[in-house]
Amino acid sequence: MKYEEDQYMKLYSKQALMLFSVLASPFFASFLMASNLKAVNNSKKNPIVIIYALVFTILVNGILLKIGAGTLNLVLVFGLNFLGGLVLNTFFWNEYLGSDLKFKPKSMQNPVLFYVGYLIIMTFIQYQFFQ
Repeated sequence: MKYEEDQYMKLYSKQALMLFSVLASPFFASFLMASNLKAVNNSKKNPIVIIYALVFTILVNGILLKIGAGTLNLVLVFGLNFLGGLVLNTFFWNEYLGSDLKFKPKSMQNPVLFYVGYLIIMTFIQYQFFQ
């Protein structure tokens, strides 16, 4: 079936998923993937994607708690988050959306604003309760 460009679905791109995965976490990026799956009427796969990313994020946090704080940890976090995003972009995208899917990139404005709001709230909570 051929579509005109204006008929393409709006989805978060692989680049957006990867960027959000590295800078936030694969868990947050999994919600972008879940939105994509919903857009293509494949939301039955959402729990699998979100559970994978949640387990991955918990494992990354566990590793970081084990080795302690430091500058190297920041590199490790970005590296592991990149790995988590790579799995979202290669396995889950190709398996559930298809590698040849044509789409229009969806704006990242709302997810970024949500994440910034989340960071502000978590910083406030941390300041209030863990001084």
